[in-house]
Amino acid sequence: MNRELELLRKEVAELKKRLSGRENSHGPQTSGSNTSALGTAQQITRPNTVPNRHPTSGTLNYAQVLQSGPSLAQSNSWTKVQSKKTKTKTSSAKAVTMTQRKIIVLRNAQVSKMKTKEDLVAIRDEANKTLLEAGALPHPKIACASVNAKGNLILLTRDDCKASELVNFHEAIKIRILQIDPAIESIQGQQTWLKLAIHGIDQLRFPPTEEGMQALQEEIETYNSEVNLLARPRYYTRAAARSSKRHSSVVIAVGSQETKMRLLHRGLYVATEKCKTSDFISVRPTDTCSKCLGYGHHWTYCKKKQPRCKFCTDEHQSNEHTCSTCTTRGKQCQHMAIECFRCGGAHLATSPVCEVNKKLIQNLRNGTNEDEELTDDNDTIVVRMEGTSSSQPVATGTTQPTNDSSMDTSQ
Repeated sequence: MNRELELLRKEVAELKKRLSGRENSHGPQTSGSNTSALGTAQQITRPNTVPNRHPTSGTLNYAQVLQSGPSLAQSNSWTKVQSKKTKTKTSSAKAVTMTQRKIIVLRNAQVSKMKTKEDLVAIRDEANKTLLEAGALPHPKIACASVNAKGNLILLTRDDCKASELVNFHEAIKIRILQIDPAIESIQGQQTWLKLAIHGIDQLRFPPTEEGMQALQEEIETYNSEVNLLARPRYYTRAAARSSKRHSSVVIAVGSQETKMRLLHRGLYVATEKCKTSDFISVRPTDTCSKCLGYGHHWTYCKKKQPRCKFCTDEHQSNEHTCSTCTTRGKQCQHMAIECFRCGGAHLATSPVCEVNKKLIQNLRNGTNEDEELTDDNDTIVVRMEGTSSSQPVATGTTQPTNDSSMDTSQ
């Protein structure tokens, strides 16, 4: 037993000696496995040479937390991290449009004509007095009053007020401003007019007079269910174009898309005859067809077989013109040699500088058409029934229906 204890003391002493030798870096090094163990011990006990970056004052961002090293990780307190601030978008209220600000005052221009600006100022002031006395608004809301080309009065609210907010006061305003303008008949809010063309109307039964158009309106509204016209029908071709014909086409306006689509699909009855209907597409005599570049008709109803290009003299549509150098299609580029097919000049065929264009437009405005190739003074338009792709000509007047099926009531 004593011998075993003695051996254990010797082994412990030997281990202490070895450990003391390893800790002494200047002492003699052992070879073999001892050298490897010593190197491992030195790696373990090597101090951290990377300086710790202590947090700065104030709040920290994520990068500063990572760079602060173990000292921050050993802290028992929580660290407040500041996130990046993002700019918040402030939502602004939508501006009131001009259409939403209009109040239409229908007048009979034959009774009285507005002649002075003082009358319009007086109407504006009286309308605002009516609103203030009724307690509707704390301050005036009618900004101005004007008369349009048809002789009707347009009241325009301020840019922070919609006309729909004053609907309940229309009758009170009417009574007040009748003292200034006896021609006033009614006041209505701004509406969207959906226009259709009715073909085959008998001109002898319904002549183009006030009485004739009133009779036609009563006929349409009486014998066709759920049809309320927003205005009197009217023939949309010139009297000269209708003079040699018994039947012609009129344009009507309805207030709902549902009514319009039903009439396009089914047509309507006038004087026991079922009349065909189509979308009303209005054009001015000086409007240009994008297919043949002629005047007075829409490309949808163009009868010319060969299209014309506004960039060159070839017979193709302008959107098909392709540059041979850079392959630009349908647009003017730096390589393109422009040539007008009307006069041969170095400009677009639709350019207002073209002398031929100037002459044509002037003649159209004066009501004369000297060049039948470039104008379309015919009596036929294409009627397209809803839900079908077929089309057939219907005798009408000269005006060919830009799509103007949705319009406002600035009458």
